[in-house]
Amino acid sequence: MLRACIVVRETGGLAPEYVMRFDLPTLPRVGTYLSVHRPGAPSHQGEDLIVRQVWWRLKHPDKQAASRSGADGIGQLDDVIIECAKAIGPYSSEEWRSELIEAERQGLDVEAFDVERPAFVLERR
Repeated sequence: MLRACIVVRETGGLAPEYVMRFDLPTLPRVGTYLSVHRPGAPSHQGEDLIVRQVWWRLKHPDKQAASRSGADGIGQLDDVIIECAKAIGPYSSEEWRSELIEAERQGLDVEAFDVERPAFVLERR
């Protein structure tokens, strides 16, 4: 498992709004759709996100540039940051969807998943 930090951008902007940490089997790529389920929400609904950037933060023990001999120390992973935009998706909770629709009405750019909401999700309401 790889521990990663998911940073959710403010609606329609680039500034971070909140952060969540996850243990993931693999890292999502730019463009990947994520849906985060929170306690209290129906099991099929959550906060839908689209991955916009993946930042790898590395640290290295040497202050100098690496030498050609390869005798320098070995660096390691410091953190992985997955930057996401809020989106309206097929599994968006009603609260999430309402917040983003209101943001659109106010002229903010809101992303949407490029898929239709599956019928079985509508039946569970």
